[in-house]
Amino acid sequence: MLKVSNIEIFGFNAAIRGMRKSYGSSSKSDSLNIFSEKILTKNPEFKIHETNYFKIGENDKKLILSLVRAGRSHRKFLRLIKIQCDIKAPLYWWTEFDTYKVSTTRLSSSTMHTLGSQYINMSNFSFDVHDEWPDGKNKLDSVIQEINRSIWLYQKSNKDKKYLIRAKQLLPSSFLYDSTIDINYESFLSMYHDRINHKLDEWKIFLNILSKNCQFLKEIIGASKHINE
Repeated sequence: MLKVSNIEIFGFNAAIRGMRKSYGSSSKSDSLNIFSEKILTKNPEFKIHETNYFKIGENDKKLILSLVRAGRSHRKFLRLIKIQCDIKAPLYWWTEFDTYKVSTTRLSSSTMHTLGSQYINMSNFSFDVHDEWPDGKNKLDSVIQEINRSIWLYQKSNKDKKYLIRAKQLLPSSFLYDSTIDINYESFLSMYHDRINHKLDEWKIFLNILSKNCQFLKEIIGASKHINE
């Protein structure tokens, strides 16, 4: 199980400016911001400009794809294009995601701060194979009961940390964590080519959702494929 939400993309403007500076061709750039005006108060003098969309021009598209095809050293501008989103995924997936430490940031829910505040149940876990393993659900239920017992002891003992630590030590790797991440297009390309055929379905879900919902990312992936084949 993996869920992605609150996807935000930004940095195209700066990335394209920087890309063009390397070639002294800023005058050929044909991308632009599309703005809309929103009146936030009844007083029409107080307005805010919101960037609704960044339109990538045809000239800039050609140069972007050409540089992506040329390889990593030519596509450094992709590091300026940012993806931010929320992800809910099991611990066993996060341990693999965390191998990508370059140009990524992850802010997560903390079990040390939150685990002792409420009891847990089956919905807190990614466990979707118990139909093929009938006894699996019962085994997980037993673990959940023991974790909840530790949580109860933690709350009743005026927060004696040994009970919280016991609960953490019993926590299976299928436990779901909420995180907010920040990565750039270049980092995403590395993940995509490394993991798109991974055995874990969570990788395919994550990579496909972002590639379909991040502006121009599908085209960039396509242009970079021959380098990684």
